Amino acid sequence: MKDDKRITLMKAARDALSNSYSPYSNFKVGAAILTNNENIFSVCNMEYISYGLSMCA
Repeated sequence: MKDDKRITLMKAARDALSNSYSPYSNFKVGAAILTNNENIFSVCNMEYISYGLSMCA
């Protein structure tokens, strides 16, 4: 992967991290993936009140 793609991908993950909602664990997660078509998809974690009843990956 070229450096410019890597930087863009890392920025997308950091931007996603800023949208994380994790009031129970205080562990913010942001991730991004680059597809073969050069599309970038990013996600972050969202915790809910049932945090103690489940395990998240």
